[in-house]
Amino acid sequence: SRSIIIMGAIFSRLCMLTLPCMVQFAPIAPTSRGCARAILLRSKPTKDALVGKAAVVTGVTKGGSGFHVAQALALECGMAVFLCGRNPERVRDAARALVEEAEREGKPKPVLYQILMDLDDLTHVSQAADDIAAILRRDYGGKLQILVNNAGALRAGTEVQMTKQGVEPNTGANYLAPFLLTRMLLPFLRKASGTTGVPPRIVNVSSLGHAAGTGYTPQALLACPQKGGTPDTKGPIVEDKKRDDGKLVWSLGGSVVLYAVSKNMQVSHCRAIAKRETSPRVHAVSCHPGSIASNFGQVLGVIGRIYYHWFGLLQYTPDQGGATPVHCALAPEVGAEGGAG
Repeated sequence: SRSIIIMGAIFSRLCMLTLPCMVQFAPIAPTSRGCARAILLRSKPTKDALVGKAAVVTGVTKGGSGFHVAQALALECGMAVFLCGRNPERVRDAARALVEEAEREGKPKPVLYQILMDLDDLTHVSQAADDIAAILRRDYGGKLQILVNNAGALRAGTEVQMTKQGVEPNTGANYLAPFLLTRMLLPFLRKASGTTGVPPRIVNVSSLGHAAGTGYTPQALLACPQKGGTPDTKGPIVEDKKRDDGKLVWSLGGSVVLYAVSKNMQVSHCRAIAKRETSPRVHAVSCHPGSIASNFGQVLGVIGRIYYHWFGLLQYTPDQGGATPVHCALAPEVGAEGGAG
């Protein structure tokens, strides 16, 4: 049947996407701070240019990849870091952990700002951006050096809970929220261009899964935001089921495709910025952080558990998963030719 053929095609593509996980070797992969140290060691001008400058990292919770990215920027580069997250206790715990680690290492107390930001509500994202902007104007001359859009979500196989604006949640959290945040902070990145010798940079933490999300259209997103911009709004890939209480539930395959589509949107957005922001120069790159041992994929149920068990010895830790975003944020050669990685 058509459903079997389509699901078979999805399975084949997912198998291709997992091949890199079979060659990543966690025991020798660098940590986030290790990556930062290596870059700063071979590029002293970069280190001198970043001390005291401002950076924004989203999706920061203690022990997560975003935390380790913030850790590298604050403790290795001496940057002031805005820690963004939706849970105030978790953001506070992350800030406290960074301060305590600096004390243990005998380093100066890091400058940290705790910003609450719920990706499921664009009004909340807008308010967070305004809060960041006010501090940038007050303390940093209206300049922002680094923006790392790390926060993301995989909403799969569960009851559909649309965003506050009625958008499919994968698309809302992974694409629209970072899009809005980036748009509102872009003037501050532009203002930092040419002032340090190191171009300001936007890093979108995407996923290799974006390759399975081709075919979306902005027109489809505008016409039917609750379907996330997928071109086939009624097919078995994104089939929705209505329960007795009237609420919707995505099929598992549909949820994975919607996640992939949202990540494809994120990569496309990054490429558009890289091509457009040439004067003043703002580098924009997107990256796949690797396959990370975390709770991120557990919503896939049995499939997720099998996957993480199968590749258990090869999974990166969250600290190792932060190394790629750190490299993209700091390495002088990344984005130097105007492309998006």
